[in-house]
Amino acid sequence: MNQEKLIQLELLNQQLAEIEQSIFMSEDQLLQLESAKEALKNLENKDDEVLIPLSSGIFIPVRNVDLNKIKFLVGSNVVVDKTSKEAIEKITEYVEEIKNHKSKSVEFYDKVSMEVIKLQKELDEVDE
Repeated sequence: MNQEKLIQLELLNQQLAEIEQSIFMSEDQLLQLESAKEALKNLENKDDEVLIPLSSGIFIPVRNVDLNKIKFLVGSNVVVDKTSKEAIEKITEYVEEIKNHKSKSVEFYDKVSMEVIKLQKELDEVDE
């Protein structure tokens, strides 16, 4: 019985680690999407040169950005053109979806954490 509870505790702790990783990934995605949304808003007000990031610390200077042809990946290798306004709306939808997913992950994390605490108490009582 005690061995089974130890195995269950280990499995729950692994599950907590996976949920935590999912939450961190959601937070990273949210930061990236909010950054993209802000960049699009800033581009709407600029006629001069802008820097488009290629990678960390690598940029391409661009002039006269066409905000009516923003490329958006919508599926398996399917890209469509969107206006800046449409892109911002789509990004906002993605942000809401990720926030909902993150919220559910946090709730599940809390539930599993409570199970871990309960199981740990049971194991501590057996040791006494």
